[in-house]
Amino acid sequence: MSNETKAAEAKAAKQAPATKKPEPAETFAYIGPSLPGGMLKQNTILHGTRAAVEEHCKAAIDLCPAVAKLIVPTDKNLQQARNNAQTSGNYLHKCCGEVAAAIKAKGGQLNG
Repeated sequence: MSNETKAAEAKAAKQAPATKKPEPAETFAYIGPSLPGGMLKQNTILHGTRAAVEEHCKAAIDLCPAVAKLIVPTDKNLQQARNNAQTSGNYLHKCCGEVAAAIKAKGGQLNG
């Protein structure tokens, strides 16, 4: 292979867009309080990529962004996350409080 060919291939490789590996599908659980109207219930199991799961729960997340923080992977210490959600002073506990406050502020109706 000539030096010109090698240089051309190297240049083409640099110009080619980097292909990202697709995000693997995972199983998630929503560990926050149940939302009124069946919008999202506590302990709901969701499967897909993080982005797909958050898109599926978009209405709930739009009404209270803390909902997204309460969607946790089931393969990484799910029980610990549930315990943290119930432990005062913990970040997940704060997120649960924000969701509860959003429910109360909407009079128990989170449909917009």
